[in-house]
Amino acid sequence: LARIGGGRACWSSPFRDEDGKVLGTFVVYSKVPAVPSAYERDMLEEFSSLAALVVQKSRLADERALIEQRFAAVFEHAAVGMLLVDRKGHLLSANPAFYQNTGYTEATLATLKPRTLLLDQADNRLDDLMRDLRRGKVDSFQLQSRYRRYDQSIAWISLTVTLLREQDGAVQCYLMIADDITERKQTEESLREAAAVFDNSREGMMVLDANWRTLNVNPAFSEITGLSCEQ
Repeated sequence: LARIGGGRACWSSPFRDEDGKVLGTFVVYSKVPAVPSAYERDMLEEFSSLAALVVQKSRLADERALIEQRFAAVFEHAAVGMLLVDRKGHLLSANPAFYQNTGYTEATLATLKPRTLLLDQADNRLDDLMRDLRRGKVDSFQLQSRYRRYDQSIAWISLTVTLLREQDGAVQCYLMIADDITERKQTEESLREAAAVFDNSREGMMVLDANWRTLNVNPAFSEITGLSCEQ
């Protein structure tokens, strides 16, 4: 192979990543028999370092492209609503699940800031939480709030907010994951109402398991029978 290429001498140097792992080898070929001078050895070191930077940058670019592809797939097909919001609070993009859950469209949401849909969050509290995100005090935060759907009905949302940053650490945008928890909230409210009826009813009530063991009795039952739940 050396004869075919006309090579009569060569010298080489491996180049490594930050952890010392060999990424490749930088090789210099000569068409005449020779050994490298001190200057050429220094140049070989310089070029090896540059080659390491090029290879690492290329790999990072490939990894970043793969991560972006995966994020785009998750964003598009997630069952929960997802939004990308700029630093000033304007919507950059929302996924199909968000539009489906809220009834908004890209056109009807274009003139609104997503935060204006929330009914239970004071602006200054939300500003403080987002400021903590930007300053790196927290990686994310979560809150629950009522919000207004496009048809003006009121629903509940669990909102998780985090940041997407540029490679230099600068803020790119907010990522908001909006999970509609209206059904869960309605169930919780029904349970609270049932508990209130149980505790305040004038009629004696018992809660039994499948084996007819007493789990609970209400105050009226104890008053009528003189028996506590433990008894």
